[in-house]
Amino acid sequence: MVENQPDRLHWLYQQLQRGWHLKPPALERPAILRTEDSMSVFDFVLTHEQGCQVITVSDSHELRQFLTENGVGVVAV
Repeated sequence: MVENQPDRLHWLYQQLQRGWHLKPPALERPAILRTEDSMSVFDFVLTHEQGCQVITVSDSHELRQFLTENGVGVVAV
């Protein structure tokens, strides 16, 4: 993880605890275009009576565990 980069997975958990709702599926896409060994990132759409937001989380073991435990479908784009 890049130094000073916010922990997006932690932020996602916090938002869900604050009453935001995940709108599946998550969208998986390359973090950097045109790179053969690029890492994936996942975009999550959250809704709330206050509006909506998108949270982008880098691929990790912890993220994959979150997807499995919560039954979140993924669409690669």
